[in-house]
Amino acid sequence: MAEKYTIDEVRKIRNSYCRTSPSVCREIFWDDIDKIASTIDEFAGLMQDEMFDKATEGYQGWDDIGEKESHIRKELMAHIKKGNFVGAANFCMMLHGFAEQGASK
Repeated sequence: MAEKYTIDEVRKIRNSYCRTSPSVCREIFWDDIDKIASTIDEFAGLMQDEMFDKATEGYQGWDDIGEKESHIRKELMAHIKKGNFVGAANFCMMLHGFAEQGASK
């Protein structure tokens, strides 16, 4: 599981590893953070659009583990092989939800 840091903690960690001047380091760091945030936002939007499209096509029950986990894992691998990374990410999201369900039971 990824560590969870506050932005101040991230700033301190990044500055401690910075090998350039502090002002250049801060600029590079915040540029990187902005790129990460915008890329994740864009990707999440694509995931959401695809999930909405599937829901309108009649797909349902994505959040109920039931007997579906094996099928979801197969679909994940198929989507990766096809290069459909948005679809693969949605299947990862489903598996993550299944893991969370199992943890809460």
